[in-house]
Amino acid sequence: MRLYRGLKEPFEPTRRSTESGDGADFTDCPLTALGYATGRKGMVLVLDVPDGHRRLREELWLHRTAKRFMISGSYESFVVHQIPAKELRAEVRRKGNGTLPDSDKSIILGWYVARRGGEPARP
Repeated sequence: MRLYRGLKEPFEPTRRSTESGDGADFTDCPLTALGYATGRKGMVLVLDVPDGHRRLREELWLHRTAKRFMISGSYESFVVHQIPAKELRAEVRRKGNGTLPDSDKSIILGWYVARRGGEPARP
């Protein structure tokens, strides 16, 4: 399962707490994650989590198009990409994409991330 998380600064695994019961929110929509990656240093984490993983659970969220997930404990082993938010914003703003509905923009971002597939995650 591909999940996304928007951050205000680059991801550093040593900086986050890994206490038991501690969890982090993720979404299955790259456009929603991009909305949380604010600021000049904003980043979007891309994770590939095995389906049915024991530390992954779906959470209640009143967002119509995206689902919210929680991963308890550390998730560093699932990170496959760390993409600067400005790069994804540029992709959404390309000529002709700006007037598309959000669902289509999300699909475009998903394709963009998939095209980057061979690139390893940046720490």
